[in-house]
Amino acid sequence: MTKIGLAITILWVTTLNAQNIDKSYNNYDFIAGEKTIFEDKFIYGNNERISDHWEFLDGGGAASIQNKDNENVLSMDAFYTRLKPKTFGNKILPSDFTIEYDAWLDASYDATAGVTIVFYAANGKEIHVDPSREAISVFLPITEKNVVVKNPEPYLDDKFFNRWVHFSIAVHKNQMKIYIDQYKQIEIPDIIEIPTYMAIWADRQNEKPSILIKNFRLATGFPTNIFENGKFVTRNIKFDVNKSVLKPESITTIKQVKDYLDKNPNIKLEINGHTDSDGTDEANLSLSQKRADAVKNQLVSMGIEPNRLVAKGFGETQLLDKSTTAEAKANNRRVEFITAK
Repeated sequence: MTKIGLAITILWVTTLNAQNIDKSYNNYDFIAGEKTIFEDKFIYGNNERISDHWEFLDGGGAASIQNKDNENVLSMDAFYTRLKPKTFGNKILPSDFTIEYDAWLDASYDATAGVTIVFYAANGKEIHVDPSREAISVFLPITEKNVVVKNPEPYLDDKFFNRWVHFSIAVHKNQMKIYIDQYKQIEIPDIIEIPTYMAIWADRQNEKPSILIKNFRLATGFPTNIFENGKFVTRNIKFDVNKSVLKPESITTIKQVKDYLDKNPNIKLEINGHTDSDGTDEANLSLSQKRADAVKNQLVSMGIEPNRLVAKGFGETQLLDKSTTAEAKANNRRVEFITAK
């Protein structure tokens, strides 16, 4: 069975030659929510459909699950495709939340926006976030104006196309921040309208290739004390499906752990990796150990002494929620850091 689980626990590690996060992310400060509201890696069972997870707005559009480079992705296949995520419990958005996703746009789209994120307020007004080859544009309905910020040079013009680009959006009360990979592009102090739900829009044109999305996650929950009672549980250390190389957006959480260790030089850490129940017991245990090792290796590369860290993968042996809902699986995929002296 295909596995989605992401797990981590710390034991003694010998593989210090693993790939670490690129240092260009040293100043990355995006903090994702710890509690998943909705997540889709587009790995569905035989009887699952896109419409089980997403609502097609206005009855139009088309989308399909495709495989690109051995990964399942969402392909937006028609003009005027509007998809609203069916959040766990169909709840409205909280006042503080984050959105993360990867998008792929073919160069034939030229200056056209690819994936547009649209936030809907209770009064019907819409805030549009439009990334394109030249800039990110945010339309604010209260002013009827766009906030436009030019893309960083590595993503400008043709360099924007034919690649996976990671987008991160944080909304805290009325403040909005938007990132392209490690670059913070937009910070709006007051968007005024409070979003109650959101959707992704994409307009495939004529015979052009489909617009692609993967790794979509909507989350909330921002703890102020990450090591309360000697323990820190996080779902923001990330890997691609079935892989053990750290995704670069994990660096913010790992830096928080490193800062804690720097301020508490006598503390040692046990890093526990945990998966959901998809896949075999043996595969989950092996993958979670490799991911735990990757976290340890990253901390060591940042200056933490190896003898302060123990990494171990627990696979699916310590599920927090034994139900099979998407919400339960998202809750079970976690990394736990436990202090020891």
